[in-house]
Amino acid sequence: MKPLVRALTVMLAAGGAMHAAQAQRAFSPAWMAQKNVTQNSAAATGRLPNGQPVSMLNNPLAQQQAANAQLARSIDNLNLAARGIAAQQAAQAAARAAALAAGGGVPDGLTEGGLKVDTNSLTAGWLNANGPVQTTADGKTNVAIQQT
Repeated sequence: MKPLVRALTVMLAAGGAMHAAQAQRAFSPAWMAQKNVTQNSAAATGRLPNGQPVSMLNNPLAQQQAANAQLARSIDNLNLAARGIAAQQAAQAAARAAALAAGGGVPDGLTEGGLKVDTNSLTAGWLNANGPVQTTADGKTNVAIQQT
């Protein structure tokens, strides 16, 4: 029972604190006092509430330099990713060319060694699709499966 009593006590205490909290009106004496406390704290520590140095407010050049540095890092990351993609595409193109040059080791179409229709009585059949249809045009074999 003690954990339950503690939990209920905490919930009641938290609920009571919630009613006392309310938003301050802008330009009210309480709002102005809070603003003054924040400004005095920033002047004393040299840091804004978000952790940035106070000099960032008075020095737009420093802000611009920080933004330019972040932009340069972002562009470097983008260029690195683009180089990686280009290298992968080049490797795929080289592999495709090598496979074509080596001759067709894999037969095209619905045939043994190529695409094969499952004839096993336990697994055969098409759900939500018509059976495959093979066509040949301009020396290329196409196998299409129409979903239903």
